[in-house]
Amino acid sequence: MRVAAIEAPVNETATAIAALMRDAGAQSIRLDRLARAVEHNIEVFRRRFAGTVVLALALGLGVGIYLARRLTLPIVRLSASAVRIADGRLDEPLRTGADDEIGELARSVDRMRNGLKDSIDNLDRKVEEKSRALAESEAYFRAVFNQSGVGILLAGPDGRILDSNPAMQEMLGYSPGELAARRVREITHPGDWEEGDRQFAQMVASGLEGGRSIRRYVRKDGETLWVDLTTRLLRNEAGEPRMSVAVAVNVTDRRRAEASLQASEEAYRRLFTEMADGFALHEILTDGEGRPVDYRYLAVNPAFDPA
Repeated sequence: MRVAAIEAPVNETATAIAALMRDAGAQSIRLDRLARAVEHNIEVFRRRFAGTVVLALALGLGVGIYLARRLTLPIVRLSASAVRIADGRLDEPLRTGADDEIGELARSVDRMRNGLKDSIDNLDRKVEEKSRALAESEAYFRAVFNQSGVGILLAGPDGRILDSNPAMQEMLGYSPGELAARRVREITHPGDWEEGDRQFAQMVASGLEGGRSIRRYVRKDGETLWVDLTTRLLRNEAGEPRMSVAVAVNVTDRRRAEASLQASEEAYRRLFTEMADGFALHEILTDGEGRPVDYRYLAVNPAFDPA
């Protein structure tokens, strides 16, 4: 009886445990079936909607690329236009195809390009006109320089001869290369060095543009020439001497004639005043009909006695 009393609860417990195990097995079977059903549904969903997902992703990517290109392409074109403008290529207009702020900026840049192109075109025309005028002026100067009958000499502030025309070369007896290798002092008579330096320093200090003087030059063969020299000082923008232009007229024959006349006059005056006989120079005075009526003395020597 006592054993039966003990076995009864044990049997009940075993029965309960067995029931729980059966329920657990049933639950496991149901969970397994549910898992297989979920896997089946997932597989069905994947098969049915995988293409749609890929299409959606591709569509999203395409839209992103389109929007990116739509936003960045005008900026790329604007940047390329700025590079062309910086390189001086101004003939190609800027077209971004945008109507937003970027498009307005592009149109502003294009207006700037047009204005810059017009300004450069005008500047090119002015430069061409100035260059043509300068070329004509230089050709005129060179023609006058080369064909002038008087000597022309260009010299730097240090006295170095920069250029000379054929008349100056012939006057001094030097070739162009020989004259260009010399300084002004080397062709100037030593007796005129001090005066020449003083006149040049005075022009520089006073701001005078030029001066005129009688100067002596020395030819290659040693002969001394007298020249009527006109000098003009050219200055740079700062007012400093840049170049001097000397125009020389050979007056040697005139100086010789003047000296000869002066010597002749001196000889006559000496004879006039030192001769032992009286001598008078007078002028005959006439009436209205040209008849001599009187005379007057113009000069008399010491030996002349009017009485």
